[in-house]
Amino acid sequence: MKIKGRVEKVVTLTPSRVVFSGHVGDSLTQIVTIAPETDKPFKIVDVSAMKGIDFKYELSENDRFDKKTYALTVTNTRTEPGRYYDKIYLKTDSKLIKTITIMVSGNLKPVEAQVKKSSATPEPE
Repeated sequence: MKIKGRVEKVVTLTPSRVVFSGHVGDSLTQIVTIAPETDKPFKIVDVSAMKGIDFKYELSENDRFDKKTYALTVTNTRTEPGRYYDKIYLKTDSKLIKTITIMVSGNLKPVEAQVKKSSATPEPE
């Protein structure tokens, strides 16, 4: 069976996911731009996270080129080394896309690893 048709883009996410990589104590923030791509723009009515333990988030509306977009600012809050994975859910009023999911991951290294690497000096021969 073959199905043919045209797929219309409903939303553009830039970037499409949030990836934090650095050392404990680093200031890590990313902004995701959410741009509706339909004739009738949707509104984001709620924002939540699957766990929401290792980061904080804030959503703001922007009017750009007579088109409403959103900016989701995500900031790492984790204070221990390690990896994490989570999701942010953006609930909309659209019938085409009820929920937009944004993946969030982090990989924080211990501060000691940064100090050892930067203070390492070659030994004289």
